[in-house]
Amino acid sequence: MHKRKIDYKKIFIVISAIFIISLVAFYGSRLIYYYAIEHKKSDDNENKTTYFTDLLETTINVSDASGGLYINNDEYIYKYNAEDNYVWYSGSLWRMLRINADKTIDLIMDEPLSVIYPSYEDNDYLTSYLSKFYQNLDQTYLDKIEYCSDSISDLTNITCTNKIKENISLIDIYHYNEAGGAKSFLNKKQTTFTMSKDLEGKLWYLNSDGSLNLYNVEDGYKALSIRPVIRLKAKLNIKNGNGFADNPYILKESETLEFKDVNVGEYVKFNDQLYRILNKGETYIQVLSLECLKESDACIKKEFGTTNDYSKSSLNTYLNEKFSTIENNDFLVEGDFKIGEIVDYNFENIDNKTFKAKVGIPSAFDYFITNNHNSYLLNKGIGDTIYTLSDKGTYFFDMPSNPKNIYPVLNLDINLKITGTGTMNDPYVVSR
Repeated sequence: MHKRKIDYKKIFIVISAIFIISLVAFYGSRLIYYYAIEHKKSDDNENKTTYFTDLLETTINVSDASGGLYINNDEYIYKYNAEDNYVWYSGSLWRMLRINADKTIDLIMDEPLSVIYPSYEDNDYLTSYLSKFYQNLDQTYLDKIEYCSDSISDLTNITCTNKIKENISLIDIYHYNEAGGAKSFLNKKQTTFTMSKDLEGKLWYLNSDGSLNLYNVEDGYKALSIRPVIRLKAKLNIKNGNGFADNPYILKESETLEFKDVNVGEYVKFNDQLYRILNKGETYIQVLSLECLKESDACIKKEFGTTNDYSKSSLNTYLNEKFSTIENNDFLVEGDFKIGEIVDYNFENIDNKTFKAKVGIPSAFDYFITNNHNSYLLNKGIGDTIYTLSDKGTYFFDMPSNPKNIYPVLNLDINLKITGTGTMNDPYVVSR
């Protein structure tokens, strides 16, 4: 039988061809794969934006129960002794409460804004006071805040079924407890109103130990401090800071401003003394000293005078004479001080009467006055008394003959030049 001759040459050619085709297919596919990856990375880098919330979510605390940012389903919550949740916004230092599911961020003011009476009969002073302060805020990045409005009468059953949206609010007790309550950064050891009410419409407030109590007008009207809560929009970019108290997150680039453009709450240095902006008039910027008036490093205690009318008081005469001889006294101009009487606990009544001077002291309900312990205010109290701030930073009626600490308020010329960014660490410095 004749055997068929094997053609090894053809077999070699076929195998070689298959090998070459396989090689080209393999390396060609790898080339396309890595080319696509590299170009995808390039495209992602061109289109990707790292938002503020993206940065914050990388700080989630997964190992330490002492405090920080914790995940809760699709939300993130700052709890207990969180230290990296500071934000400088619109003239004030705030603390982040939470990152919501839609990536908005809730903030609470780090310090009390003021001391107020919440209501009288059917008048809601709390809401109107917050609304008035809201107009001072830079609203560029603000969204409506949503707070829990459930009526709570049992602190063992705090719910959040119903919610209300407002421009500005206070902390509600549901979110207060969610952050750790008295064991959290929200406990500032001051009596402070919350936004929550019981079934009878009574407000809950925080005691100085962080516990919760109901506000009873039957016990007498009491003015307590408030800490506003606001919400930042989603998709914001961070400009600076690391979130700690000495280097808070900053959302806006600092701009070269004129003095007339500054924000209420920002800091000003005048004659090496630190002040805070209280009000803005047409010709002046009104600033409050962060320290009591001193001599030899000790607070000077002065009587208000023989009358509770500031315009006729010896304290008015003393302050304006004293500051008329200081360095750069030509930076001071006359401006309005609110000396109206407080009727029915209404903060708006103090605007009904003003007195012009270059130097004065704060009015009741002014912003950022809770640090002014044991000091006089401008407004008349009951009978011959005068409004004062007690050692605990709450209102107290006292006689004008009892010496108190003095926290000067100056009216600075609005046409002054400024440098700095207005923060506590980099205050505006005024000059001609």
